[in-house]
Amino acid sequence: CTNFRPPSARDIFVELKKELLRRGCQQTFKGMGLSMFPNLLPGRTYIVIYVPIGRLKPGDVVVVRPEGSPPMAHRLVRREGPFLVTKGDACDQEDAPHPPKAYLGKIQAMRLGPFEVRPSISEPLLRRFYGRPDPELCLQAASWARWLRRRLDQAHSS
Repeated sequence: CTNFRPPSARDIFVELKKELLRRGCQQTFKGMGLSMFPNLLPGRTYIVIYVPIGRLKPGDVVVVRPEGSPPMAHRLVRREGPFLVTKGDACDQEDAPHPPKAYLGKIQAMRLGPFEVRPSISEPLLRRFYGRPDPELCLQAASWARWLRRRLDQAHSS
């Protein structure tokens, strides 16, 4: 076969994590980009669990691995049959639909030192200490993140 390409170390590692997730073991992934800013931050460690695709709801943050790309965490917008349509919080457009084989798991929590901060716990705590989020400030932060992402993409492409 002339088109054979041996799997890279990253491919093997991601497949191993995928199999461990499906067997019920939680896994960690490190945030890499700004597509989910300000909700997910680069450099933070996120705990991922396997949830069957049929139990996912719009708004869940899922980890998918598009063909030939590293894993990414984006928010589930909807399901189109077996496909998952996702979008980064700081992105203008939805991603191309992901086939079921690209799905790895759902983000359950963020690891902060020895602690795991679950979204269901952290959101009420943040509201308690900081009040309700200002929608205008959230829009400005998302706009800034999109601008920064475009600048970084331009810098990497040149």
